[in-house]
Amino acid sequence: MPRIPRNLIPGQYFHIMSQGINREYILQNDKDKRIYLKLMTKYSQEFYINTVAYCIMSNHVHMLIQAKQVGEISNFMRKLNGDYAIYYNKKHDRVGFVFRSRFKSKVIMSEKSLYQCIKYIHMNPVKANIVQNEGDYAFSSYKNFQNGFGLYSIEKLESMLNLDKEFSNRDFFIDDKEEGTFTQEIVYAYLERKNLTMAEMRESKNIKKEFLEELKKNNMIDKLNKSELAKIVNIARSNFYR
Repeated sequence: MPRIPRNLIPGQYFHIMSQGINREYILQNDKDKRIYLKLMTKYSQEFYINTVAYCIMSNHVHMLIQAKQVGEISNFMRKLNGDYAIYYNKKHDRVGFVFRSRFKSKVIMSEKSLYQCIKYIHMNPVKANIVQNEGDYAFSSYKNFQNGFGLYSIEKLESMLNLDKEFSNRDFFIDDKEEGTFTQEIVYAYLERKNLTMAEMRESKNIKKEFLEELKKNNMIDKLNKSELAKIVNIARSNFYR
């Protein structure tokens, strides 16, 4: 396995999933998927979002993104899905919602989870019996890791993660579903409300103090995994009992 990425900061990577309303096939054909991919590229640049991996299916989309500011994810998704909804409604002469509620977001907390997520995203069309191999699907980033084109290339990813192993080796990706925990969700919900980065929280005693005070006020401390919480925010467990 490659060495631990020096700049894989927990909380900067997110697995995003967005689904059509009533699970409808809102990305029915190649043109629809190309339009969505074009918008994804446009707004990832506008909001400084690095789209590490993606897969555009017929009724939902998966993305693995890197964002230094948690708040920018909401702005990115609002513009992306909003513009696509305008296109879709005009095309089908309809009004109303196109996407099902708010997008789902899971935080990536480790190198292992990062690789799991990349594998999981690229395996979507295989598990849906659309293609036999990940590389046969036209609207995912799988080939990007091999050919260096599209939203993200292997060279950029290797540079970003300081990797020394090639992504062409399929065994490099662990085939296991990545999930965020309840404790992680609570931390990142706070960061999003306060428009903070994980690095800012981990480095600031005042931010951590305010966060803990809010947890205690809402009787949340005992509902969280204290060991995990201490590791995420870089704080001693003894602080939870003061």
